[in-house]
Amino acid sequence: MKKGFTLIELMVYVALLGIIIVIAGRVYSDSTSFRLRTQNMLKATEEANKAAALVQEDLSSMGSKSWKVPGVSVDSFNVETTVYFDPDNVTDANKDSSSYVLTRSGDGKDSIVFRRVEYHANGSFSSVQQIAWFLRGKTLWRSCQTLKGAATTVCPNDAAPPRVVMAENVETFSLTPGAPGVGPDTLFPSSAGAGFRLIKRVGGNFVDAILDPETPGGTSINFSGLAHNYDNVTDAPDSLNNVANEIYVGTKTSNTGSWGNLCYEFTFLPKTPYLIKMNIPYLKNNITMFRPGHDHMAIGLRKKTGATILSVPDYVLYPSFSSTSKPERSIEMMFADTIKACLAFTIALYSPLLEKSSITIEDFTVLHLSNRSYQFGTNLSDNVADLAQKKNVKAFKLQLKVNNRGESGEVESLIPVLNNGEKANPTPAS
Repeated sequence: MKKGFTLIELMVYVALLGIIIVIAGRVYSDSTSFRLRTQNMLKATEEANKAAALVQEDLSSMGSKSWKVPGVSVDSFNVETTVYFDPDNVTDANKDSSSYVLTRSGDGKDSIVFRRVEYHANGSFSSVQQIAWFLRGKTLWRSCQTLKGAATTVCPNDAAPPRVVMAENVETFSLTPGAPGVGPDTLFPSSAGAGFRLIKRVGGNFVDAILDPETPGGTSINFSGLAHNYDNVTDAPDSLNNVANEIYVGTKTSNTGSWGNLCYEFTFLPKTPYLIKMNIPYLKNNITMFRPGHDHMAIGLRKKTGATILSVPDYVLYPSFSSTSKPERSIEMMFADTIKACLAFTIALYSPLLEKSSITIEDFTVLHLSNRSYQFGTNLSDNVADLAQKKNVKAFKLQLKVNNRGESGEVESLIPVLNNGEKANPTPAS
């Protein structure tokens, strides 16, 4: 005989089935809600990362390097001073040799205005641009104004430049300035006190020089017999020869072979800060007649073939002009792409009597700064009372937070700004 379900059994079954459906529905609802929240969080983080990358790419170009302008008779070598905000104010307390103005709101809605030099593809000057990033409501904006040189449609010379939306739903845009701390790694020479060697390139417009010591080098090297372009007969710069010294940096153990084989080839990694340090002590000779902007001394990147790297202008150097001059020279640099290159000094003199002068380079060192710490403090963010500190800022800590449908994505990153700093304006007393 076939037996069916009783009413009680059916009621129990329906009750259990209802409970299972409720639980399954809640699990599905929670799973869907969690998936949507995760997607929103990932989307917010993605937007924050995109915005932070744009800020980093922009801000890291703050400041300037030098460039050469070929002339009919004499080449000129320039450092664009309008990239600094107010370095020549008659009141010392109001001098501002930095390339930025940061306004900190205290509630994560900061704004920054900074200046940079744009270059043509051949490394020559294009323009000075003033760029602003600021948060209005929850919209992150950017504007660009050309202050000098060739304006473009995206960076016009309008007094009120157009602004462009860079990100929406931004809750936090905070920049904290930082000064260098401690901890750089020495890239060159191989060990403390190992010293270096200078190697001269001769041929074409590059003429011989006297290096002391030449081999095996040391921690202090003097070079004389400097290339000069002054005609004592006509008492005017020589516009025909335009000769120069090109002197490469090598190791003390490099003794045989051509200059291209002997120079030390560095591998500079992208978006990594480096520092060149050396001393150029005061020498009581005719080098004190060196005329900045007329005579030329610089250090730059060269391939082992001697070719210049057009995307990286040389860095201008100056001799010490008096016994009170500070001998230390520091050059911070960072590149967009990996570069393999040697470092070479270039000297071209156009003033009279400089051929009877000499220059000494001491303690030449290249540091890898990726492991260097930065000190972040409120004194560096004060734009009124402590203007003198602003030129020492070499990095910003960026905090950027974006909201997407109730979920937040946050990014914190370090942005080196190696070309922010003191105006290059040497005087006989500097």
